[in-house]
Amino acid sequence: MNKENNQNLPFIPDWFARSIDKWIEKKTHNKLTHYQITRHNIYILPTKAGWLFILTLIAILSGAINYNNNMAYLLCFFLASLGFIAMLQTHQNINGLVINADHSPSVFCGKLVEFNFYISTKINHHYSIYTANNDHCLSVNKELKPNFTVSEATKKRGRQNPSRFKIFSEFPLGLFYAWTQVKISNPVIIYPKPIKNNSNIMEFASGNTQQENITGDDDYAGIRNFIKGDSPKKMAWKMIAKTKKLYTKEFHTESGEFLMFDFNKLDKITNTEEKLSILCGLILNAHNQKKNYGLKLPTKTIQANYGDQHKHQCLSLLALYQT
Repeated sequence: MNKENNQNLPFIPDWFARSIDKWIEKKTHNKLTHYQITRHNIYILPTKAGWLFILTLIAILSGAINYNNNMAYLLCFFLASLGFIAMLQTHQNINGLVINADHSPSVFCGKLVEFNFYISTKINHHYSIYTANNDHCLSVNKELKPNFTVSEATKKRGRQNPSRFKIFSEFPLGLFYAWTQVKISNPVIIYPKPIKNNSNIMEFASGNTQQENITGDDDYAGIRNFIKGDSPKKMAWKMIAKTKKLYTKEFHTESGEFLMFDFNKLDKITNTEEKLSILCGLILNAHNQKKNYGLKLPTKTIQANYGDQHKHQCLSLLALYQT
């Protein structure tokens, strides 16, 4: 169960919590790819158990004063000292952490996007660190840099940055709740929502005027630098073993037939977003059928090719298209 769902949270009125949240939002404008947690951006309040602990101390102190009992004074001051140490430890447990942006995969509009991060530190050990949407605690030290994800809904194509999220801890006694609000830049490209059930993709087929630019599986054409998404079957292992660098074998297809998906051919559709969604579906169909295809938008043209990297390039162009 996520720690945020526990009842052991700061015990404050809702209106006060909203005021704190608005105040934190005004202070949080970090657009870097990392977020340093310092004493200037840590907030700490007693939990429900903490408030009960404070009320117990008040009751013990009242009894000690009323009956002039030295043992009661000793117990009260001992527990108060323990409480102050716990508050300091809770604060220091998240002080010095660094939240770093990590690569996050692109998704289609309407799906949940998962922003990837990892936590590092240069100070010491940190225990029982909880993050947004995370169901288990994390431990951090100089060698251990745990990963976590923050999931969000997607409503439109384009680039999407993560919203402000929380890092918090109640270590060691659960009497105090220390947290910070993280605002960090980790943009993810959101593809258009694909419409797959539409016209036959073969009506977009062009001739062989770009045969020399099309890669296939027939004739060996040389070696090029490795691109993420290239098939392991086409890795140039001899060259990799010799140079210790990644290379991929490249082939030319004997046939120059390819598909060119043209934005302007969808002239019967007036809605730009629908056009982009249809083109997105066509690209996915062509990719699944292992066809060479290209994309032509009013702003840019991508020549015919194939592969995961090519698919990402075409879908990214659709995602970032602006009229």
